[in-house]
Amino acid sequence: MRPIQGACIPDATNNRRASIEPWAQAWCEPDEGRRLDLLRQVAAPNCAYADPDTEIEGHAVISAYKAGFQQRAVGARFVNTAFMTHHLRCMVQWNMACRDGKALSPGVSAGTFNAQGLLTRRVGFTRA
Repeated sequence: MRPIQGACIPDATNNRRASIEPWAQAWCEPDEGRRLDLLRQVAAPNCAYADPDTEIEGHAVISAYKAGFQQRAVGARFVNTAFMTHHLRCMVQWNMACRDGKALSPGVSAGTFNAQGLLTRRVGFTRA
């Protein structure tokens, strides 16, 4: 039997898992410069993002969308609850939570990474 090419390697899994937290933090970061820094840490410059309300691309546009989210959902944040990865792809389960930590809405996101470990695409799904 041939070895599986591109299979999950433990170090890569840990690096990908670590990249998910700054993405979540950027959703509630009020400072635009800090929010962009968080995105640059984890996402390729041409990273694409989609959810039921939008389909956008690039750090600046994603940052602006996250700023708009903050205005619509004051105090909300995202708490990652599960993470799986293989072959430069990931799945993240999360809860949108209010300031006190109470879960408001569960969701799931899928993502892809480039060879450098940066997100190239993230797609979020929420309950309607």
